[in-house]
Amino acid sequence: MADIIKMMIDGIGDMTAKILGTEREKEIVMFTEESNSHDLYTVLAQFVDEGRYCEAEDLLFEELDKGFTEGKYLAGVEFYEMLKETDKDLLKAGNFPYSEIADGICALNKCKETHTGIVDEELIDQIAYEKITPNFPKKKKGAGKNNGKTK
Repeated sequence: MADIIKMMIDGIGDMTAKILGTEREKEIVMFTEESNSHDLYTVLAQFVDEGRYCEAEDLLFEELDKGFTEGKYLAGVEFYEMLKETDKDLLKAGNFPYSEIADGICALNKCKETHTGIVDEELIDQIAYEKITPNFPKKKKGAGKNNGKTK
């Protein structure tokens, strides 16, 4: 309930700033040891709703640099999913070109590989190429095996 009230108050503050033609001061987000990946996801989602895409991405990687966890990684995956669903014009207006989503996903995956030694190939294939770049040529099944010709 407190989160909902805080979001309402923040919304009122944003509207007031727009009416007055001023900019709100950017809040400093700090996570404590008690914070969890749900808290990170909540803040990332709030930033996306506010059009603060670059700040959200910066926060994600700052938190990952402080200490990698699978929960933070998954919050990052969901963050990029939210961005994919965001209108391209809104992203552009927020100084976050749609094409940057693929770069962010690759950086997120590289972070996971660095800390765990595991590469999430499915994430790279599924999200970065098929969903973000729909015209990316997909691998054909059986390609490279005699090109379908028999000897």
